[in-house]
Amino acid sequence: MLLVSALYFSRMVDLDDPVEHRARIDSIMEACARNNPRLGLTGALIIERGWFTQVLEGPRWAVTAMLARIAKDPRHTAMVIADMQELTERRYADRSMSFIDADTAPAELGRLPDLDVAPAETLRARVDAILASPVRVRVAAA
Repeated sequence: MLLVSALYFSRMVDLDDPVEHRARIDSIMEACARNNPRLGLTGALIIERGWFTQVLEGPRWAVTAMLARIAKDPRHTAMVIADMQELTERRYADRSMSFIDADTAPAELGRLPDLDVAPAETLRARVDAILASPVRVRVAAA
């Protein structure tokens, strides 16, 4: 089975109501916990300054199908697939989906780079740095 890792970013919509915002995140994480294990997907979802940055990894067919589904999701806009690469092994094997609210991260972690011009390696390094830090809010059940 060919494993791939996809990295995308998108702009969150309708951020005005914090209760609605939290409900949307809860809904996304519930769907991840429900769907990702049966599809063989793992990864991380980071929210920072109104942007989603997500790494999805798993079988190529499952990652591709999930990206198509995500692209139609009305909770975000301006989706850009920044990178897709083949894997020899998973980087996030122990996470059906981690969720991190990086807006609560310590200042020493820095902030998200300019997504439109940052190389994929920079974005992946940002995801890894955040996952290695103690700011994890919740990990969806595997």
